[in-house]
Amino acid sequence: MNKKIIAAVLVFVGMVGCDSPEDDINVGEEIKVGEAVESNRIVLLNEKINIANGDGASVGGFVNGNYAFASAANQDYDCDRTISSNTNGTTIDKNEVVCVDAGVTLSGNINMKGGTLVVYGTANLSNINGNKGTLVIAESGSFSINNLNINNQFSVINHSDNFNTSNLNVSGDMENYGDIQLNQININGNGSFSNHGALIINNSLQVNKDFYNYASLTVNGDLTINGGAEFVNDCKVIIQRNFTVNKDIETSGYIEVGNTLTVNGGGVIIMAESAYIKTTDLMLNNIIEGPNVGFARVDVANRTTINGGGRLKNRIDFNDANGIEVNTGQIESAVTLNQDIYLAPTACNPGTAGVLAEPEYTLVADISVPQVKGVNLSATDVTYADGLAFISYHLNGNQYAGAIDVLNLANVNAPSFTVNYTSESREFNALNIYDDQLVLAGQRSKEESGYTANSTNGALLYVVDVVSGDQLENSIDWQEIPMPSFSGNSVDKIDNNTLLFASGASGGGFFEVNLQSGSITASEGENYAKYVEVVEGVKYKLVGGNGNASLIIEGNSGVTTIDLGASAMPVDGKNVIAVYDNKAYVTLGENGLVIVSLATNEVVGSYNYDGPGLANGVAVDEDFIYLANGQSGLILLRRRSLEYYGQYKYDGSANLVDVTDNVILIANGIGGVKLLLRDQ
Repeated sequence: MNKKIIAAVLVFVGMVGCDSPEDDINVGEEIKVGEAVESNRIVLLNEKINIANGDGASVGGFVNGNYAFASAANQDYDCDRTISSNTNGTTIDKNEVVCVDAGVTLSGNINMKGGTLVVYGTANLSNINGNKGTLVIAESGSFSINNLNINNQFSVINHSDNFNTSNLNVSGDMENYGDIQLNQININGNGSFSNHGALIINNSLQVNKDFYNYASLTVNGDLTINGGAEFVNDCKVIIQRNFTVNKDIETSGYIEVGNTLTVNGGGVIIMAESAYIKTTDLMLNNIIEGPNVGFARVDVANRTTINGGGRLKNRIDFNDANGIEVNTGQIESAVTLNQDIYLAPTACNPGTAGVLAEPEYTLVADISVPQVKGVNLSATDVTYADGLAFISYHLNGNQYAGAIDVLNLANVNAPSFTVNYTSESREFNALNIYDDQLVLAGQRSKEESGYTANSTNGALLYVVDVVSGDQLENSIDWQEIPMPSFSGNSVDKIDNNTLLFASGASGGGFFEVNLQSGSITASEGENYAKYVEVVEGVKYKLVGGNGNASLIIEGNSGVTTIDLGASAMPVDGKNVIAVYDNKAYVTLGENGLVIVSLATNEVVGSYNYDGPGLANGVAVDEDFIYLANGQSGLILLRRRSLEYYGQYKYDGSANLVDVTDNVILIANGIGGVKLLLRDQ
């Protein structure tokens, strides 16, 4: 153990290094407490700031009805003949265009012999003979018939909300752009039905041929896709009872099933990126296939059965709160389980977001940096816990000096220092607080300290007790452990007696240190060991350098190394890891932010701000990713979507950010620290 001595407030005193007791070294230290603290370094502001410079729009859940889907086809026709008075029956000859004027009713039987009938008024028909040609019901028109049979030489294009028939049999072509309600539809033979409006089927729907849904389809009974069918959903399908898939279908939108979704042996559901399926029960006898890029999502509210031929394939986030009850099939490694991935709401898809957060922010205070011998230090790290913030500093350049501030935030809007500590030889690059113990990674000049243990070139691990609630113990009682390489980059706690330390660049690595003995108990040599994070016993280690950065994950299941696909540049820059909701968020400087799924151990997202600055630090909460992006300041992204939310730009360079309990602290190098408060 290595001790330093401090005699009194505002007094420079000597220090004895136990590592080389023959080399007594005099080091200037200063500590200020009580009325002596540098209160003038805190500028209270308590002013509102605007961060929501992005879209900033509050997005709620999906609302049924009131669709604004584009109407397709041209409804203006050059009429060869116009029915301008109420008429009973007519014949539409081949190549003839017959128009029913607005306000006029055509009734009785009509003969379709290959021409086009356009209804701007009303058509109350008893029967359609011939079944050749095209029937168009304009948006202003009204159409009714008891039974409508659309044969293979006949097509119907409906733009009206007033379209009524008891039975619709489609062996030809039908396009619907209206909001209509029908009892049933049968699609057979060479039939094709395209829905571009809001279509409600009162009973069940059997699809034996082609059905394309580009808008809203609601089936109040069962929906069955049979072997000869082609079914494509590009928007929204609601099935009140059961959905049975016996043939390949494609969906890029939303499907909701009231009872059971069954995928049988001949059926495959192919889901595009952001496609979403919700069902009460799932019976999977064949394949649900997700995209190769991004994710689709399947939610099961009650029971999941994956039988022997069943398979979940590619990038699907599969959510079943009750767990998968039966699984004798296959779940591929790209599938994530119960990750609750975010899907953005659209006109077709309700997504997975409720009302998005739109908080306000207050800039509480600007905290300037301390000085040593008249030279400004640089804020390197900041952390907040239990009403106290701890700030570390070092001196830019080749000389050595550092400081620690303890900030009382019991009243966040009126912060005050409890301790200002400065040193002419100790430097601090990173810190963490655990209960009443502060641990710091930094360095001292090897020539000045005389340390030789652990092949040190200056890197140091400091362990400092916090006493009397908000004070630092006398430095004579500090534990100071020489570490390999030149500088300490990061430190975290594995357990009550073991720390994980990163140092570098050359000759450094990752080291486990026993607090009782001060000895290194495990080491992993890595040039450019950048950062460490320990969450629930799992160790996360970031390796930089000129090649692609890598994230090493070490837990009960072993060690996994993940190639992050980009380098951490510049090689001597600030890079960190934040772990939240089973994802690791890693900053890579000029290569932005990379997000790793801890369920699949692969990169699942990235973000690089289109502006100046480097991605240095990151913090994450339920709503946002907070990116300390150098000279661009603080960038906020919506956590689930990576959507840009806003920016807090100011003079200075954002190096590190800590977010805890609505308190936001930004370390800005020589620009000091900004204290923000999120207002609910």
